[in-house]
Amino acid sequence: YKVSDRRVRTYAGIPVFGLYPDYVNTVEVSYTLVENGENPKTERVEKETYKIYASPVFVEADGTDMQKHAMFNAKVEKVEKKFADRLYLLNNILENNPRGGRATWNNPTGGALQWSGSPEVGIIDTA
Repeated sequence: YKVSDRRVRTYAGIPVFGLYPDYVNTVEVSYTLVENGENPKTERVEKETYKIYASPVFVEADGTDMQKHAMFNAKVEKVEKKFADRLYLLNNILENNPRGGRATWNNPTGGALQWSGSPEVGIIDTA
């Protein structure tokens, strides 16, 4: 994907997301290096290859017999050709939060307990 100059300056580089967990991912980058000053010049860098290890995904167990694995299952059934190169952000909420589900609200000072589950956020590709 194309990265704007502003985004590169904001993040001190190119944001990389959607890496496979517990895997050494290969990321290829091409760009144009622009040097300003007395002798301005540009240099096209056709390809730089980086190996980036992404750690395994960690999700707390919700304590129910329905949870069979760490993250939600996602199976792509059909992909239109024009969407084949996309990444998709998924957000799932654990129904029984491992911390909030076992909490007892008996504090005399009052206040609110957690009312929603823990998020399971991930990015998947169409493959």
